[in-house]
Formats: sequence, structure tokens, C-alpha cells
Amino acid sequence: MIKNPILFIIDNNGDYLRYGGTLRAINGYREFAFVISPRPLTDSVSMSIMTNNANYNRFEQYVLPTAIKVNELIEESDALYQTIADWNVFGVEIKPTALADISNFRSGATTFSFQFQTPHPSTKCVTYKGVFGVDNPLPTTGQVLGDYYECEDWNFYLTSGTQTYTFTKGMYVYFNGSRWIKDALLVELNTSTVSIPVEPSHAVGYEIDDDDANYLASIGASAILAQQTAEQSAQDIGDILDGTTTVKKAEQDKNGNDIVTTYETKSDATNKLSLKADKTYVDSQDQALDNKIDLLDERVEDLETANMIKSYTYNPTTHVITFTYYDNTTTSFDLPLESAIVSASYDNVTKDITFVLQSGATLVVPLDDLVSGLASETWVNTYFIPKTSIVDNLTTDDATKVLSAKQGKALQDTKEALANKATDFSVINDTKYPTTKAVDDALALKANITQEAWITPTLINGATGIIQYMKDSMGFVHFRGNVKMPVGMATSFMQMPIGYRVNENYYLPVWDNVKNIVGQFLIISSGSCYVGSGVDGSEFNGTIINLTYKGE
Repeated sequence: MIKNPILFIIDNNGDYLRYGGTLRAINGYREFAFVISPRPLTDSVSMSIMTNNANYNRFEQYVLPTAIKVNELIEESDALYQTIADWNVFGVEIKPTALADISNFRSGATTFSFQFQTPHPSTKCVTYKGVFGVDNPLPTTGQVLGDYYECEDWNFYLTSGTQTYTFTKGMYVYFNGSRWIKDALLVELNTSTVSIPVEPSHAVGYEIDDDDANYLASIGASAILAQQTAEQSAQDIGDILDGTTTVKKAEQDKNGNDIVTTYETKSDATNKLSLKADKTYVDSQDQALDNKIDLLDERVEDLETANMIKSYTYNPTTHVITFTYYDNTTTSFDLPLESAIVSASYDNVTKDITFVLQSGATLVVPLDDLVSGLASETWVNTYFIPKTSIVDNLTTDDATKVLSAKQGKALQDTKEALANKATDFSVINDTKYPTTKAVDDALALKANITQEAWITPTLINGATGIIQYMKDSMGFVHFRGNVKMPVGMATSFMQMPIGYRVNENYYLPVWDNVKNIVGQFLIISSGSCYVGSGVDGSEFNGTIINLTYKGE
């Protein structure tokens, strides 16, 4: 397991799933950067490092494919491991020059960004000549336009003209007729810039002793004195320039001899000096101009190599356009502008459109038949049904849609014929289906299976207690409850309504709870009910349950 690596995990979209680590920029320390990505190992991965110090230098190098496995960089217990376990690993040792810049100028942080590229010979690469690199330098003589080579080293630097190129294995360089040019790469994806912290260049735990402290203090004092002297000098110079301080001409030289030649004042000398060109500035501008000229030459050369159009001419009379290429060949096109329409008019009487052509000729197009066959806007808005308003299913319930002919035919084919329907049950037939009305009528004739509620009658002739009765769907009357009748069967204790009576007198046994003997319950055809104990029908005090008879 590689401990605490500088690690960047980048997906196929160029997004960072994770990045981190600390850059240790101590002198003599070697530092490596690793990239885990699903991109193929054939990709060229360019890494850009920007130091966050006073210089803000940028360092470019390529991250190389490795045989390192993902589990050598992150633990298999890591939540991200299962996602990236089979991804590829690229790695590279960071340039010593970059580490030195970070260490010397005390960078607090460093930014990294990456570009994934695919090398592929462009059309400027014509004749393959082999490989180049440290062991196989590019030829300086004998090369011709379009010759190209493939880089065989992983990080190789080539200076051609005023340009310095960085190559990695598999990239191409071609000859443009005057110098070697790095062939363009296909950029697959770019990442954003992220910051990696830098460990201070002093070792951890290092303490400054007294001698070092005194030395640093003396440096600080000297710096303050130098700053004050510089400020005073700037003030003195300003006073001279604005005329506050007058400077006399020199009357003697440094040896004390009288000066007989008139010397120019410092102001005069300054004015003359300002008219002279700054050689350093001019040299830098010359170099910049040379670079621009080289770039323009290269672009012109590319245009000439591609034999693109150099100029064109147009004859307004014949309408012929002629293109001239860089090899001085020409191509002409006769534009059919003579037949171009310059104006048009419509005759309401004849219903004709007359077109006037560039040549002056006219073209008459009769529209009477065409117009008569056109539908009016009102007709279209009223009768035209857009295709989007037609549904081809039987599940849509949108009232604004119409049914397709296909679904209409399906309904016609599957509908039930009226001849197969029975409107009543008077005729028994096993080939017809009953209508809903016939079924409803038949159901209305069935027995009412809903049981009525229990009825509590009014007790009469001194009877007390609670007794109830009901008639079931089959017409049987049922009793429940208890009653006390002091006079026994001498007189009735309740009256049953019509429909709950019997055709003839009807006796039923009951139990007297006080005397513990069987009594008798009597209902007569008039509906009067009697109850008594024993065979003599004396006073009754008991329960009337499980009494059932057919009500009339």
C-alpha cells in the first residue's frame, strides 16, 4: 500500500470523485502524483501544476500509464473502492524544477488540473518516418514537407525554432517545410483546477537557536534601514524632478580642474535619453515580433499546403464567380442568377401571379384552379381533425379526442347482437343473454331476505315485563323476553296485528321461572295472546323464548 499519495480520482466526465494529499517540497525529496480513471491507458494525460507563490510558475508534464492496482492506493474497505476497483492507474514523479520552485519560494498551496488526450495523426502527417526521442533525435537535414515521427519516450522535451514542446509516448511531430511542429491531439476531456496543500519546507519540530534569531533580527534591521534610505532617495529625486531642489551645473571635474566645455544639465540629458530606444525593450519586442512572424508563416504555409482559396472575382454581367487557389489554379461557377426572381405581383381579376426574373423575362402562374381547391380557414378550424386528436385505444376517456377507425371496427366486430339478448325470463333459452332490465325485474320478485326489526308490543290488562316479536323472511313469527301476568289466562296480555296471527287457536309451551313449572302460551285467530302456569292457567311469571309459529 502506497501511503499518503497525492491522488486524483477522475471519472469519464472529468469530475473529481476524490482528490487529496500533501505536497512535501523539502530539498532532495521526491514526490509522485497518481491519477485513477476509467480512461484507457492509451490516453495521453497532461498534468498542469501552478505554484501559488510570488512567481506563479506553471509546470507541464504527462502522467504515465502504470501497472499499479487501485488497492495499492486506497483500502478495499473504502466506500469508493467497489466503484473504481477495475479502473486504470496513471502516475508520474513531479518535476524536480517544480518541487524546487515550491520549496524555494515557500508555496502555501499548489493547483493541479488535467487533460485527457488521444494522439492521432492529422492530415499534416503524410509520410511516417519512424520514432524519435532521447536515443533517436529528429533529423536536421533531408526531411521534406509532411514527414512525421512518433515519440518513443514518456516525457520528452523538444525545442524547435522558438517553441519548446512537451511530448509523451505515442504523440506525433511533423515537418512543415521549415521546422518540426507538434501534431495536434484530440482532447477527450478537461478537469477543473483543484488545490493541494504544501507542507512547509522546514522539517517538523525544527527550532531556531539564539544565533539564528540574532542573525534574522540583524537582517530585519538592515531591511528596515534599506527601506528608509530608498524612501528618502525617492523623495530627493522627486524634489529635483519637480524643481523643488535646484541642481547647478558642474564647474570642476573630479580632479579639481576647471571645466571649459559646457556640460548639459541633467534635465537635458534626461530628455535626450528618453528619446533613445530601450535596447532591452526593443530586443524583447523583436523577439515577440519574430514569434508572431513565425506563427503567421506557419499559418500561411498551412493554407498553401492545403491549397485553399487565395482570392476570387465576380462578374456582375455574366454572374460567373472565379476562385483562385494558392497553386494558381482556378475554378469557375456560373451562378443561375438570371433566373432569380426580383419581384412578383398578383392580379385579382385573372388570379395570376407574375414573377419578374433577373434577366427581365416574366413568368405567369395561374392560381384560379389552385385557389378554388383550397380549404378555407373556417372549414379547417371546424372540420379538420389533427392526427394528434385521434386515439387508437379503448382506455382514453378524453372527451376532446376521436376514436380511430381501427378501434371502431374492433367494437363493431365484438359487439353483442340484439337477437342474442332476452328481455324477460318467461321463455327458457340457454343461447341468449338476459338484459340488465330483465335481471333487475327478476330480482324484484325474489324473497326479501332482509330481516325486519324486533317489535315491542304494548302489554295490557295488568301484564308487566318486556316482550318482543318479529316475522322472518319465511313468514314465521318469533318471540323473546319475559312477562308477568297476575290473572293468568283469565284475560289477554297483548294483541298481535294482522299478518302476525294464526288461522286457528295455537298453544305453545312456556316456563314459569317462579313456580318452576311448564305453562302455556295461547294465540287465537283474532290476535289475542294469553299466558298462564300449569294446566289451570293461573298466574304466570316467566320467560317466553323459542316460540315460533307461521304468521297469517
